[in-house]
Amino acid sequence: MASSPTNNKRAVDHDAPASPTKRAVTDAVKKTKVAPETTRFELHYFNVRAKGELVRLILAFAGVSWENKMTSSWEKWLAETKETTPFGQLPMLVEFENGAEVFKLAQSHAMARYLGHKYALIPSHPHHAALMDSVFESVTDLENFFSRMNYEKDEKIKATLKETLYTDKLVAFAKYNEKILVKNGNNGFFVGKEATIADIYAFSVLERLEYDNDPRLAEILKTAPGLAKNIETIRKHPKLRAFMAGDRCPVIYQA
Repeated sequence: MASSPTNNKRAVDHDAPASPTKRAVTDAVKKTKVAPETTRFELHYFNVRAKGELVRLILAFAGVSWENKMTSSWEKWLAETKETTPFGQLPMLVEFENGAEVFKLAQSHAMARYLGHKYALIPSHPHHAALMDSVFESVTDLENFFSRMNYEKDEKIKATLKETLYTDKLVAFAKYNEKILVKNGNNGFFVGKEATIADIYAFSVLERLEYDNDPRLAEILKTAPGLAKNIETIRKHPKLRAFMAGDRCPVIYQA
């Protein structure tokens, strides 16, 4: 579960009235972010998108200084890195201040929420933050099912899972999240008027589904134009677009 954001001074209210006073306060809050040149991150993960891609996308979206530390050797990971991680697994996020390591974090969703609080990608109002979190968890359900399908070795079971994905799981995801997007004004975001980690997460998983090359995805998105708009809104973000056009890990899932 995400911690309460009410005491987080970096967070902004994504759904607050755009009054001059509020805008001035928001601008002041944004200026308190640690300058990218003094803070940098390393994301340690295997040379695959999977569980590491959400964190990569958030780092890129936030425009911070970071290094994509990918390993392709399982033996090297076991020998050199495993015991340096908090839980003996990857991904792992390492934060540096002025060249010195100050923080190390495991679990991709903990990383997403930490970066979300740090870089104003989580709303400050408890109701808005909770709604964002509920969307985030609905994306988790979809990703977990999609991952289960991808890693299934039995082809008959895999075919059954794929049918369930496109006739049930994805249909329900689109239907109910479309309602949230419409209620928010169909502005391309789930909550308020700015992107949150839930928007980036939804994009991350649905973009991965595009590589499945099943035409049913496009048909489902036709029934949920708000969700389709949400995907494209995040995809067109300049910093995210630059990252995706650059030296991005090409492997979607490990075979």
